[in-house]
Amino acid sequence: MFKIQTDRQSWLTVKLPDPDGEQRIKLRVRLITHTENAQRKHEALAEHIARLQEDAASGAIEGADAMLGRFVAVAESITPEAITKDLDAIVARVTDWGDIGDADGQPIPYSPDALRQLLNLGSWIVKAVREALTTLDDNGRQKN
Repeated sequence: MFKIQTDRQSWLTVKLPDPDGEQRIKLRVRLITHTENAQRKHEALAEHIARLQEDAASGAIEGADAMLGRFVAVAESITPEAITKDLDAIVARVTDWGDIGDADGQPIPYSPDALRQLLNLGSWIVKAVREALTTLDDNGRQKN
């Protein structure tokens, strides 16, 4: 059963390149929500866009307008409105769930709001659900 926890931390093994062979370290990290992840990306892209706008206006680099166009398109795809639209599309397709529990392992009944809470736990959850829906749409239901 997948247990929903709102303040999750996890040990992360990080592979480090080393001249004498691969080294690994473990870090305990706080997992961020889907919204936090998207906001971080949006803020980073907004900074890049501002710099590119300055460069394009001053003529400091050639092709800045084309590069700026790409950054603007990516930034627009992760605005809070775009994230809401993405989650709305997923929630509209899901009607029930099983084996979902709270931090104590107690089953959580399905509701659209509970699904939104689950999806907001991390981008990796949204990605997995989106990919599963796309696979279903593209390939139909397949046997395991």
